[in-house]
Amino acid sequence: MGFRDGNRKLVRLRSNTPFRGVGMKIRRLWLSIVFCVLSALSNSTHAGEATAQHLLDSIQEVSGVQGLSAAVLEDGDIIWTGQSGFSDAARLAPVTEETQFRIASVSKLFAAAIALKLTESEVLDIDENIRAYVPDWPADKAEQITLRHLAAHTSGIEHYTADDRYDPDKEYSSLNDSLSIYAHKPLLFQPGDDYNYSSYGYALMGAAIENATGRSFEENFRKQIANPLSLTHTDIELIDQLPADASHLFVQYGGEIPRNNQHHVVGATGILSTAADLVRFADAYMRGEIVSPKLRDFSLSLAMLNNGKPVATERFAIGFGWRIGANWEGDPVVHHAGVTPGARSILTYNRARNIAAALLSNAAWTSRIETTGELLVTAAAEKIDPETCPTGDWRYDGVFASNPDARPQNDNARGAIHIALERGVCMAAFTPEGELASWLADFPGSSQPIEMKATLVAERKGGLIFAAAIPWGAFPLTWTHGETPTLSGDFANRSVNFRLYPIDTALP
Repeated sequence: MGFRDGNRKLVRLRSNTPFRGVGMKIRRLWLSIVFCVLSALSNSTHAGEATAQHLLDSIQEVSGVQGLSAAVLEDGDIIWTGQSGFSDAARLAPVTEETQFRIASVSKLFAAAIALKLTESEVLDIDENIRAYVPDWPADKAEQITLRHLAAHTSGIEHYTADDRYDPDKEYSSLNDSLSIYAHKPLLFQPGDDYNYSSYGYALMGAAIENATGRSFEENFRKQIANPLSLTHTDIELIDQLPADASHLFVQYGGEIPRNNQHHVVGATGILSTAADLVRFADAYMRGEIVSPKLRDFSLSLAMLNNGKPVATERFAIGFGWRIGANWEGDPVVHHAGVTPGARSILTYNRARNIAAALLSNAAWTSRIETTGELLVTAAAEKIDPETCPTGDWRYDGVFASNPDARPQNDNARGAIHIALERGVCMAAFTPEGELASWLADFPGSSQPIEMKATLVAERKGGLIFAAAIPWGAFPLTWTHGETPTLSGDFANRSVNFRLYPIDTALP
């Protein structure tokens, strides 16, 4: 008898024992346990993904943007990518992970990184007079303008204005050639004295890069950034050579718009990318894989004015390219946002948690996109206990301050909230009355009243954190437990403070 036959006989003998039923039950029990464990792991893994996707879909629906794409990367690994809406609305072509969007001024992070890499190799000096690299820059405007000034928007060079001498029919062969658009304009102030956001300042930085290396900005971008990092879906936008995956361009709450040529200011804008490529770039940069850790830390440090004060706006400070601030919880973040015809974008990096996030859209829209991107991070990275979801129907009353400069003295808002737990996602839909309803109904550009939705994204000691999707993106609202729960927060300084009651409770 061979081994195989003996094995079969052994199996038959075992199957004929009186313990056969017990053995089958044990096998089924083990299979059930394994299935439950795998299901739990799967649910844990995908809970954040489902939450982030619901938030993204809510933002796309409420904001009036045709298409969105997002990605979140944690400790070097992409933990979620999401898409919502259309890249080509006429053909009902959905946004995919490979859809390339205009990244607008997020492009400036690439230009700043290239300038620092060339500083490492001593091709550039960030404190050298700009005319050392761009001799065609007018001599009367060259006093003390350096790459350091250009990166921090302290050069005094204007942003786009009606005085620009841009000729849409002209083919600008280089960024040095495009100086003719803006070099004639007087400086707004002495370099280093103040802050004035200027894309032309970054175009001038691009001209310095081209002249110092003898290569176009495109060649520098591919050599220094795209090829080493394998950013296969990131490249310069050439409107007569668009990739098949390039999204069409739209207006908020509206239709498609023609594509304008931005090649004359490439580096300040003019780059196409995907959310996944952008978070990989941010991760590599923060790991010190693009520039040295020393230069990375320099770029994330506060730039200073001539008077010794940091370069800053009301919402963030300025480094070398990167903006420096804090997220809705106070974690230190660095980021850059952008807006241009057919695009709104954000790339943000949470330095406390080593998490990068990118959000790209195919319409220009007014938004606090930094907070929106940071709430997508929270939604994707955190796991919500379904038991915490306050499901049911609720009434509310309280205050909504539609004017950020004047808070109402008396209650002016009421309405209802339906909260449900679906597929592991705790979601809320608002039926507002009073001031909040009026504000949403009158939102510019929308032809229909806007619904307000929210997604539970985190649990904190202070309560539950809902991300409320409104036409300006997503904002945190805190649900505080108590005999009378409250829901409070702000929409870009438009404060919300509601008291909550079960639906069958009459409002006071």
